[in-house]
Amino acid sequence: MKIFWSWQSDRDPKLHHYFVRDALKDACKLIAIDPDYEEAERPEVDHDTKNVAGTPDITKTILEKIAGANVFVADMTPVGMTAPAALQPNIPAEKRSEPKYLQNPNIMSELGYAEHALSQGRIS
Repeated sequence: MKIFWSWQSDRDPKLHHYFVRDALKDACKLIAIDPDYEEAERPEVDHDTKNVAGTPDITKTILEKIAGANVFVADMTPVGMTAPAALQPNIPAEKRSEPKYLQNPNIMSELGYAEHALSQGRIS
């Protein structure tokens, strides 16, 4: 079972990259010891160009891995926020829109592709 993990590097890697990766690996280990799962069904975390030799086409590799995954996990941690005062300088402060949190655009692209390639139940 392939679990494709879409991660971003905009935030502190200790709290985001390594923490999430290690949590996914730990979950896979717990599932792997379940005797109800055959060896071939045991989950494995995959991401970006992991285990792809040479200098592959990164986009193509990622999209192929997403399409072949059983589960897609995306790090949707916000990486920024809009600034209504800068975006709407001619509108009085009390009438400006609220700030909006922004996600990493690569994650959003991969999530959009996953929604196309996989069923909603396989996206986390």
